[in-house]
Amino acid sequence: MPPSSEITELLRQIPITIQKDDDLDHRLNGLLLGKISSAWIVLLVMDDHQFPAGESIIVRAIQGGKAVGFKTTVHRSIAEPANLLFCDLPSGVEEISLRKSGRLELFLPSDLRYTDKSGGSEDTVMLRANMVDISDGGCRVFTKRPITAETQVNISFTLPGEKRLVTLAGSVLDAFPRESVFGQRIKFFTSQRNLTDLAEIRRWITQHEEYIGLDD
Repeated sequence: MPPSSEITELLRQIPITIQKDDDLDHRLNGLLLGKISSAWIVLLVMDDHQFPAGESIIVRAIQGGKAVGFKTTVHRSIAEPANLLFCDLPSGVEEISLRKSGRLELFLPSDLRYTDKSGGSEDTVMLRANMVDISDGGCRVFTKRPITAETQVNISFTLPGEKRLVTLAGSVLDAFPRESVFGQRIKFFTSQRNLTDLAEIRRWITQHEEYIGLDD
């Protein structure tokens, strides 16, 4: 059976989680590297855990504002030089929409500020970013370095056609490589401090969605 359009869309390097079909409490991080034959896909596991041939696993990812997942079977695994799984190409995926508000695609220079605690000390980092979509719940940006998930950030930008600088506090949901840069999904905090700017974003999206193209 040929793969569905949903599977074809998934067949590129994206972050995933992997878990045993009979153990839904433990998830491992990885990458879906792509299709390697008419029947197989290959997964990279970011851990030294070994999945034996015949193991049934569940793979999940975030794709286009949706949580997607599928079940597959491990045909072969190798541990060196990387922990790779060669699995059945699934015939379809299950999808759950994660978006609760309209999201607009755009290209918007932004500034990120956050505290980096990775070196044992707390250093304030200023980072330039390119925002590629936005809603009143969050945004997606690309940067030259990854930001650790759950890092709290302040992101500043000016909406196209507006003059006022918007600065919002939020948290990084994940970071994933894309060629020579890194993508980050940021969830805005619904705090009192953010309410005015979130309302401004909602108003701006309503005004411009028919011109810029609303991504449902």
